Amino acid sequence: MEEPQFRPLTNAERAILEALVPRGDPATHALAAQLDHAQVKQIDCEESLQFSGDFTDVGSTIISEAKYRDADSMPETQGGPHVNIILHARNQKLWMLEFYKDDGTEILISRPDPTTLEILRLGGRVVDLS
Repeated sequence: MEEPQFRPLTNAERAILEALVPRGDPATHALAAQLDHAQVKQIDCEESLQFSGDFTDVGSTIISEAKYRDADSMPETQGGPHVNIILHARNQKLWMLEFYKDDGTEILISRPDPTTLEILRLGGRVVDLS
């Protein structure tokens, strides 16, 4: 199988990232600016994305985290499984947009409407859900 090539963000991917990296937030302003020229490639069957760049640092920082209900998720009173989205950075650069499902089953809605995201962490800060 041929290695995926880096490409520009789709509109759906960009919308998700804009929800996770708001431009008005001082903590994520530099990362948000990277969205204008971002190049990505799919790296797994969950459609996680890796950003292009020189990433010499072996560690990563979680910038933002969200979850959403998949097409086969149970009603909210019964829980998931949910699809989780984690935005990672390395060397102050966007590195990976990771998707995974709580129970490991196939993700049915891979690019959700950003308004359906439950933001858990934004700009490295935990969001108060109370």
